Amino acid sequence: MGNTMREKLMQGAIHVVAEDGLENTTTKKVAMLAGTSEITLFRLFKSKNNMLLQTFAYVDNEFGRKILSALPILTEAGMRYEIRYRLFFVSCWKYFMEHLEQSQFYLRFYHSSYFAVYAEERKKTRQRSLIERVKSKLRKLPNDEDTEILLIQLLDTILNFASRVARGEFSDNDETAEIVFQLWFNMIEVHHRRIC
Repeated sequence: MGNTMREKLMQGAIHVVAEDGLENTTTKKVAMLAGTSEITLFRLFKSKNNMLLQTFAYVDNEFGRKILSALPILTEAGMRYEIRYRLFFVSCWKYFMEHLEQSQFYLRFYHSSYFAVYAEERKKTRQRSLIERVKSKLRKLPNDEDTEILLIQLLDTILNFASRVARGEFSDNDETAEIVFQLWFNMIEVHHRRIC
């Protein structure tokens, strides 16, 4: 994220939601953290809801870009599919571990009433685009639903464990990464056997 005031405010929103939860997030806290006033926040975003929506869209797009950038490994010829999926997973896992606040923000927003009321339809639109791009790389997936399941399994598994790492329930180490990979890969294997 850059240094414009809009970006500083979104980074502040990510931090406050990750630390204090959505219900305790105030525009005053976000503005103070960004080094500005609430007036500036409202001038740039019009409302708290709009700021949170735009911040969620930004984080969601960043996560989508990361997944897309890791996709080419899944189509590598001459490599067992388990190794390809492991390399794909490790790339995504490292990214989420380096962006724990964004992961916490994403989960808290996604599982809130804000998401259901204000963001769900927009997320579905962004997700359809991501599904099409993923599906074009993974030709074996027979339909959009299979691609969506793969993406949801990846995101839910990684985000839930990233959140637990952020809260100190698990360590950020190779052992945790391996456990999370095995959980995710077991789901993928069931799916893989069904389509192969």
